[in-house]
Amino acid sequence: MSKPVSERKQMIEADKKLLSKTKQCRILGIHRSGLYYNPVSESEENIKLIRLMDEQYMRTPFNSD
Repeated sequence: MSKPVSERKQMIEADKKLLSKTKQCRILGIHRSGLYYNPVSESEENIKLIRLMDEQYMRTPFNSD
């Protein structure tokens, strides 16, 4: 079984002159864009709105069409 992506990302050597990041990613089987992606958490306001929509749906789960 292969290692998790998080472990494979840590194996990338940024200053490696023989293998570019692109080639290292290809060898490790990860997307290059994944090296630069930093997840962003939801804002408090958005979480509150989602919670309100969920509560309303649970009160009236039927379709109004």
